[in-house]
Amino acid sequence: MSEHLRHLSKQSSVAIACLPNTGLPVLTADGAHYPLSPTELATAHEQFVREFGLGLVGGCCGTTPAHLVAVLEGLTPLPHPRDASQQRPG
Repeated sequence: MSEHLRHLSKQSSVAIACLPNTGLPVLTADGAHYPLSPTELATAHEQFVREFGLGLVGGCCGTTPAHLVAVLEGLTPLPHPRDASQQRPG
């Protein structure tokens, strides 16, 4: 998702949210399994917040609170480029 979010963060005039699955599903005899660990998904979300300024991240299939809390707690998103361009020098 990184390349899509990079493009959107540069082009969008509205805030961006991202709620991916915890990886592509792996089908097993017991049903779908989503392979990303909490650390792997949280690291991706940290990049989304720090580099692309996303203000809302979460997850869909396979996501638990453990996937998000440890890395994201206390992060502040970057200003959206639209907001930064509207700021006037002090």
